Amino acid sequence: MLISDKKLRSQKRERSFSIDFAFAIWYNEKNGGMTMKIYGAIFDFDGTLLDSMPMWFSVCEEYLTQNGLQAQGITQEFRTMSLDRSAAYIRDFFHLDKSAEQIFSEINAMVEHRYHETLPLKEGAWELVRDLKAQGVKLALATASGRHLIDPALKRLNLSEMFDAVFTCAELNTSKSETKIFETALSALGTPAEETWVFEDSLLAIRAAKAAGLKTATVADPTNEDTVEEMKRLSDTYVDTFPAWEKTHLRKGEIV
Repeated sequence: MLISDKKLRSQKRERSFSIDFAFAIWYNEKNGGMTMKIYGAIFDFDGTLLDSMPMWFSVCEEYLTQNGLQAQGITQEFRTMSLDRSAAYIRDFFHLDKSAEQIFSEINAMVEHRYHETLPLKEGAWELVRDLKAQGVKLALATASGRHLIDPALKRLNLSEMFDAVFTCAELNTSKSETKIFETALSALGTPAEETWVFEDSLLAIRAAKAAGLKTATVADPTNEDTVEEMKRLSDTYVDTFPAWEKTHLRKGEIV
């Protein structure tokens, strides 16, 4: 018997809600049945609000395909490399008559186009930010991506006016594995650390946020499946999907 796409989507939403509701019960018990205040929220961008991580893992492969090069057998190498190192690897592996800088520029243009034009938000991300803003929660964005990527994306996705402050690792000369960007965002918001929540999809960032004394929310992403159990253990709440999490966890000014 064939099941319609609409029914399949409905079943997936129901399963997601059930999973998230189970986590709501577990985390409520973990925190002694107490609700937790939220006066400030610090969001990561890539992999948390923006559904961009699959693109980062595939863009070099797409570059090879566009240039008539066989990607088979080397695509896993790109997962551990920065974009500039990937460009050098492509040049050396295929003995291209291009500089690594030129290859990097061409790949970066592909990335910029996606941020400026096509990359979507995760389901329910905009609505969650809107609802927190409406509840008077102060909001900051803390990202490892550069301004040339995030500013056009925020504007296109109608998020520019939502955040009270936006910080990048490059501007602060830091990384998400350090506490500096979270402490800077917290200072800008002026909210108590124990009532300020960091929404992240990275284990290193969750660890740093916890070290800074902040509450943490692990956000599920296909690219963090190998670390998600450790992230759940460290975090104060787990976001499987934003719509289900908001329905089961968020009350006005409180997280349960």
